[in-house]
Amino acid sequence: MNTMAELIRELPTPIEERLDAIPAEVPEGSIAAHLPDLARFLEAAAVCYAKVSYDGSGSSEEWRWKFVDAPQRVVALDLPSALKEGAERFFREVLEARYPNWSAEQGGCGEFRWDILCDHLTHVHHHRYIDFESTCHRGL
Repeated sequence: MNTMAELIRELPTPIEERLDAIPAEVPEGSIAAHLPDLARFLEAAAVCYAKVSYDGSGSSEEWRWKFVDAPQRVVALDLPSALKEGAERFFREVLEARYPNWSAEQGGCGEFRWDILCDHLTHVHHHRYIDFESTCHRGL
């Protein structure tokens, strides 16, 4: 398996192909390398864990952030819009590379869990679908 640093060194390779090679568990050191300003901002705010949840179907999409500090308390933190937009763009690219058209039809939901201290990312994705069980009766 290639490390993220090896993938990044393959600059002639389009970003979509490099993102396809990212496993569900992203190797250490890779998220802070992609989002250095966000990593510094969260570390300065004493945030040790970030959860980015997403939910989408059809043309609607929602992204939510939750931050936790070392004593495992939820931290109320307003990210500067530039950091938030850049991070959501990065996570959306990873999501689209792994699950193209993830929000089409019934859509899907999931979350990225970023342990900032270890710089480790876990991605959990759920496909949404509607299931029917049908019965047909004729006569009495």
